[in-house]
Amino acid sequence: MNHIPKKYSRSLFLAGTVIIVSGVIAAFLVLKSSTTDPPERETEARMVETRLLEYTPVEVTVRGEGFIRSARTLSATAMTGGNITSTYMGLKSGVEVGKGQLLVVIDDEAARNDLALARVELIRATASMLSAVKGDGTLYSRWSDFFSLLSTENTPLPPLPEVDSNREKVLAGTFGILSAYYGVREQETLLEYHRVTAPFSGTLDGDGVPLYSAVSPGSPLFTLTDTLNLELTVQLTGEELRMLNPAKRSVRIFQAGSGDESLPGELVRIDNTMQRESQGVNVHIEFRNPESNPSFLPGNYAEVLIPGIRFESAFSLPRTLLNTDGTINTLEEGRLVKYPVEVLTEQADTVILAPTLPEGTELVLSRLQTPLPGMELRRIGTP
Repeated sequence: MNHIPKKYSRSLFLAGTVIIVSGVIAAFLVLKSSTTDPPERETEARMVETRLLEYTPVEVTVRGEGFIRSARTLSATAMTGGNITSTYMGLKSGVEVGKGQLLVVIDDEAARNDLALARVELIRATASMLSAVKGDGTLYSRWSDFFSLLSTENTPLPPLPEVDSNREKVLAGTFGILSAYYGVREQETLLEYHRVTAPFSGTLDGDGVPLYSAVSPGSPLFTLTDTLNLELTVQLTGEELRMLNPAKRSVRIFQAGSGDESLPGELVRIDNTMQRESQGVNVHIEFRNPESNPSFLPGNYAEVLIPGIRFESAFSLPRTLLNTDGTINTLEEGRLVKYPVEVLTEQADTVILAPTLPEGTELVLSRLQTPLPGMELRRIGTP
């Protein structure tokens, strides 16, 4: 077996060692180059819309919502008993009637007879008194004129003569004139109960009343709803009440969720009590629906816009631009700066702010998810 000389084996060893060390160093340099962070990229500025702050007069508008209802609803019941002899179109639901329209007639034959008997009793009592005071000039003359106007027919009942003395009062009471006179009045009222007329224009609601059916006092007849004169009740918070302008009562009513149709109305009254559950105060709006617009019939849900007070110097921003810490975003020298503001009032999706910042401040109108002071911004339209 051949042996390598000692001097050559030492050279080979050194060469191998150099190769190994060089490989380790090369691997280390390659690994280091692969793990070194890449050079930082320049941060891009956020593009935002802006406008210069300018203070102007701002008039508050208070918004409320509620259900429309009729300003007048009457549930009529029979005031007397008897058979129904006549009805207006069967008193069916949806029938429109005018004020004074005769709606129901209840058989009144017995009531007419009772009225005639009462008139006869008044005539008899007056005649008896005239016989007793015949020859008493003035007294006889006045009661004689009254007697001449009395009739058993359905004619207007004349007023009683003025009683000038205690003697005359005693005579009228003794001969039963006073009780007979008010007996006639009572029978006239009972007769009127047999004819029911509409006290106002509106629409009937009910199942109807069959002809010739019998009713008794208290029996339901119909419900009459005024669909022309309407009322809208909305609840406002204490803060919203303070924003109302007491000098302005004219309002606009809109169908909820639609701004296409509206009717004028008037704020007529405000409750002096606060609802315990809602902590709101009822405000009542009256308006008319002369064209019977379906959007404003009773039962619809509607919105109302009520004029409020006027701030002579203020500015408004979308609510989304007010930061949770009570600041707003501005642009100064290409950087975001946050300033605290004072909120005068909130209007739906808008806030009205007090004049606490200098006019000309550049307001950021773009919504920023995480507005960090000092972040770089660039207004849209800037090259």
